[in-house]
Amino acid sequence: MISLTPHELGDLLFFTDDMSLDAPRAWAVRHITDFHSSECRVISAALALAVKDADPNADILYVQVAGPENKFYILWRAPDWKRSRHRAFMLRTRLGADRAASNALREHTQEELAYRKVCADWLARVASEFCTLAPGYKISWTRDSMLKLASKANYDLTRLFDVLIDMLDEDLLRQVWVAAPYRKTNKDKSNE
Repeated sequence: MISLTPHELGDLLFFTDDMSLDAPRAWAVRHITDFHSSECRVISAALALAVKDADPNADILYVQVAGPENKFYILWRAPDWKRSRHRAFMLRTRLGADRAASNALREHTQEELAYRKVCADWLARVASEFCTLAPGYKISWTRDSMLKLASKANYDLTRLFDVLIDMLDEDLLRQVWVAAPYRKTNKDKSNE
């Protein structure tokens, strides 16, 4: 049961001289696709809370939270909301944004995997050349150790180099540590 004062009922049914809902109404007119042809009304926050409490599953009435900082409340009959063009538009927009985010994540993941493969190949070459200069080291052990440390360092080769110079002969390592792969950042991508 929702109790309304006559003033709240009047605000809900008719446009009034009350200035408190003017900004939400102006926003709704500009941003809700089918505001004029649909049965929806701008309501106050208190009324929106009362409707949500009385009908939590939105079986009869649906309260759309919208506007700047989600501070505007639009009341719809549930069936009108489900078939509204605005809801369809919002769903398509959200689906498009989700798809774009998914594609960006997939692209980032593919770039990261490609970078790590290049790093692994480069580190295998570095290990081989290092072991040629330092005959006491075994190539497979050195390569596997470098790859394990690179993984722990998230393939940040600057950090890896700092760790390796504490473990290996620094002069020999500097001789073979040439043209290390470079991880592209978003700034680098925007400059392309």
